Amino acid sequence: MEELPPIVQSNVVDPSKKTMSPETGKKHLLIVSLVFGAIYILALAVIIAGAVLESQRVDPEPTVLLDARAGYYDAEHRPVEGAVFSYERSGESSGSTLSLVSAPSEDAYALVLPRYEQPDLNSVPQYVTSTKDFDSSGNIFANTALNVTISDLYFSSYISRIGSYSFSGLTGIKHVYGSFHPSSLIIGDAAFYHSASLLSFEFPKSLSRIGNEAFAGTALAEVDLKDTSLSRVGDRAFANCESLVSFSLPATVSDWGEAILSGTSVETVTFGGTKDNLPDEATIQKAFEGSKVSQIVFSDGSSLAI
Repeated sequence: MEELPPIVQSNVVDPSKKTMSPETGKKHLLIVSLVFGAIYILALAVIIAGAVLESQRVDPEPTVLLDARAGYYDAEHRPVEGAVFSYERSGESSGSTLSLVSAPSEDAYALVLPRYEQPDLNSVPQYVTSTKDFDSSGNIFANTALNVTISDLYFSSYISRIGSYSFSGLTGIKHVYGSFHPSSLIIGDAAFYHSASLLSFEFPKSLSRIGNEAFAGTALAEVDLKDTSLSRVGDRAFANCESLVSFSLPATVSDWGEAILSGTSVETVTFGGTKDNLPDEATIQKAFEGSKVSQIVFSDGSSLAI
């Protein structure tokens, strides 16, 4: 019988049984790690950048609508239909008070309050509008079905009085400014009470009185009253304004309320007068009760520890 040739071992490797060398595996693992690491770092950078931008975001300055007619405006300051105002005679020679009868069906960015002209005997226009005094249950929007959220509030009239609770509890309102009466402006009790988003108020030189809790619970950070003709600041007028760190008063203040800065971060009060313009010590202690105020700095540079 013829003998078969010997079996020769083949050097061909079965692909299904091919294995990766340790060096190649390490290279693949390194590449995968680098890719996932780069994705993680990129995502982290995006998150940090977003947080930084948000922290640096500044609310836009209010846009004065001097030439705009009364009513609501959107963010681009285009008119939004739906505002109807009402005037009611106050029974006084000073004229009428203002209330809002209806509001637009959608939220608006800005509200311009209307001008009311009452000619006197010499036919000279007298701007005598004031916002309506409401009881504790309502504000100027009390009779509207919509809970309006606005950012800017502009008084186009020579407003002489902002009535009690006129804008209390409004959410979203940030800036208040306008053509206030040049002789006297009175801000009533709780006029902006717990308008928690209120960042700025353009206090005119004619400001004479601030009522009890008028700005309590707002987001005001700075209140500069030293150039006004303020004579009275009411009880708890700026209480619980947690962002408030700077506060000044004019020498004309003679009626100091109680706990006007309680719950704020104000430590130093700037006063436009001298020690001789201050009331007695007991009144001062009550005025800053519940606050962090530790000293009053006067116009001549001297100070008084509280």
